[in-house]
Order: sequence, then C-alpha cells, then structure tokens
Amino acid sequence: MRLLAKFARLPWCDRMLVLRAFATVLLIKLALLAMPFRSVRAIIDRIALQSRYPKMRPSAGKIGWAVAAVNRGLHFKQGDCLPLAMAAESMLARYGYRAEMKIGAARGEDGAFIAHAWVECEGRVIIGNFELDKYTTLESTASPTRGEIAG
Repeated sequence: MRLLAKFARLPWCDRMLVLRAFATVLLIKLALLAMPFRSVRAIIDRIALQSRYPKMRPSAGKIGWAVAAVNRGLHFKQGDCLPLAMAAESMLARYGYRAEMKIGAARGEDGAFIAHAWVECEGRVIIGNFELDKYTTLESTASPTRGEIAG
C-alpha cells in the first residue's frame, strides 16, 4: 500500500514514465522467457525505430530512474539486470537518445561465472551502475536510430 501511495504522490509525468517503464520491463522479461536474447533484441530495435514517445522528453537519467523504480517496486531478484538494461535502452531509443547496452562477465568470490548488464548514455551509466570495474565487457550494442534497420 505504501508503494501505491508513493506512486500517487509523483507528478503526472513521472507516473506516466514509471508506467511505461513497468510495461517495457514486464514485456521484455516475458519475451526473454519465450525467445532467445537475439530475437528479443531484434524485436525491441524494430519497435524503437517504428515508434516514438510523446514530444515531452525526460532526461536520460530520469528514464534510468523510472526503470530502477520499477525494479525497486517489484523486488526483482539478482540477475534481472538484463531485462532492466534492455528496457532502459529501449526507452532511451524511443525518446531519441543514443544509448549503449553493455554485457560484462567476471569471476565471483567463489570462482563462479557472473554476468551483468548496464546501459550508458551521454557518457553516464543510466542503469546497472554496480561494481562495473570488475566486469570485462563481452558485448556492447548501441541503440538504433531511424534508418539503421531496414523494415
């Protein structure tokens, strides 16, 4: 109940942004359960190119805040950084930002393989800023801009 009260106190534009983030994260999580990463990525890229959000453009940091708020509100388990990063990158692209999602790997304290995904935009980490210095980047993908993907 506290979560709903907190949400209700947000300005209208922030509530809309959080709702967009919620829908985006949820759809990506479900898609990743049913399809391989590359297929989901291709669909997200096409959607980002074919549709844009309204002209009112929040800052890149505010978009990251909205995705992080969804994560905090839903208490996703550790390891859900990939759908969060994909959602942030998709939303950034739909608002016209050029963002870069990175996937890195490291060895945990017990020697186990661990992976992490994060998004950078305008020289800043937008989401996933957690001990990034210990990860070796394995993949880096930039959000598309109009004209980059034939449709």
